Amino acid sequence: MSDCNRLTRSPPRTVLRGVALSSAFCLAALALPAGAEMYKWVDENGNVHYTQERPPPGIEGQAIKPPPEVDTESARKQLESRQKLLNDAQDARAKSADETRKAAEDQAFNEENCRRAR
Repeated sequence: MSDCNRLTRSPPRTVLRGVALSSAFCLAALALPAGAEMYKWVDENGNVHYTQERPPPGIEGQAIKPPPEVDTESARKQLESRQKLLNDAQDARAKSADETRKAAEDQAFNEENCRRAR
């Protein structure tokens, strides 16, 4: 067999199966810490530590509950609602500023007409 054929030949199925199993194992191992318990403890120097491992022997720590899950659909709706309120407030301010500017222009025009008419 030539060197060219050896370089372009696909790897045996056992190698691919091993890579797939290794990848699956790594992904599963990465997912495990997500549900792990968290601990908070203070060392002898007063430094606060947050870890997924229990505090060292002789140091008292406390287990911390994970934050509640976020309802993303509800959060998205709330964000959209707040954005609409913000946009409405900005539009109202812009409209008010335009009306104030227009009223000032009208008053200046009327005062100029009165001055000319005298």
